[in-house]
Amino acid sequence: MEHIYFVNAHPDDLLAVIGTALKLKATGKYELHVIDVSHGENGLTGIASPEECSKLREAEESEVCAILGTAPTWLYERDGSAFASEKSCRALAAMYAAAPPRAIFTQWPLDRHLDHMMCASIALNALRLASGNSRGVMKQGWPEVFFYHCRNSMACDPGCLVPLTEAEMAEKCSIISLYRCQQGPRLAEDEKIRNAHFGTRARLPYAEALTRLQPLSPEVRSVLDGIAWF
Repeated sequence: MEHIYFVNAHPDDLLAVIGTALKLKATGKYELHVIDVSHGENGLTGIASPEECSKLREAEESEVCAILGTAPTWLYERDGSAFASEKSCRALAAMYAAAPPRAIFTQWPLDRHLDHMMCASIALNALRLASGNSRGVMKQGWPEVFFYHCRNSMACDPGCLVPLTEAEMAEKCSIISLYRCQQGPRLAEDEKIRNAHFGTRARLPYAEALTRLQPLSPEVRSVLDGIAWF
């Protein structure tokens, strides 16, 4: 099996690409890896301590990942103050080296939330470390890289849409609702509105929005062939 990575800043950021992940899982061709660079420990400020919040969010992310046939892996950044540390980048690079990615999905790097920006930096810097480099230039080619878009994304004009039917959107909302400590049902409703907006671009009921880092090439088959509209 080939390996696909979803690299996220916090537990629940995965919600933006759950439909895509489900479609890739259904092909039976890929092993999915979910990497969260932080534990989201400051997501319940004033309600629960960072330690308590971290445990809640870890449990919820594990519940969601189980549906995708995987388990989350955690890096070393702090929620609200991610810096793309060398420790996190090298840890992810080791994962890439052990199970080379066929594709990577991570967050659009222009974002109002700085952790999201750093998440993209970690995902890409780990690629540089895993592939080796000479004077800052990577020696090996890149796997496919897709950036996903959320409510905090800025200056984004996604060129790739993953269509979702009414039934697929309902399944996605059901999964998002498992992020209970982050008001999962409200997150699901917000995401449904966002996916309906992107769906209008292609006259679809719903769609998830992605930006592909590399230009499309007729010589290279995309992991999203037959799944997405480019």
